[in-house]
Amino acid sequence: MSKQYSREDYTKELREWTQGDYNSLKHSEVLEDFIQKSDPVRVQTLNRGVSMSRQQAESIQVGDSVSFDGLSSWSSRVGIAQSFARNNATDNKPVEVIYRIKGGSDMAAKVGKLGGRRFDEAESIMSSKAKFKVDRLKKLDSRIMDVWIK
Repeated sequence: MSKQYSREDYTKELREWTQGDYNSLKHSEVLEDFIQKSDPVRVQTLNRGVSMSRQQAESIQVGDSVSFDGLSSWSSRVGIAQSFARNNATDNKPVEVIYRIKGGSDMAAKVGKLGGRRFDEAESIMSSKAKFKVDRLKKLDSRIMDVWIK
């Protein structure tokens, strides 16, 4: 039988997550439980911005499998994802890649669902168990690319 977590457990870990404690929480049982018990995220598009090397970006192909290393943060606002990708770009990782999921996901939960706390309502947290396939690619210019996944 799995452990029962309280609303306070969820709130504590979500607060730590939203304050940037991603590495220690990327395999959090508490947050996985929160996602499992939450309603699916239904938004026009979920977006995740990352930066990567040109070689990594150019190797992405339609049909490729995609998963993320643990829990991941997503936004219903593409501008937020673009900002994350831009802010993390370096000389070694100059390409801004925006992963996009049309219609939301059953494997994510809205962070703002925990009433009484001021979490960004546009932010969702994606399960570490989520697996995707690249559906289409759209190169916007030499350093920005949209990767639509299902």
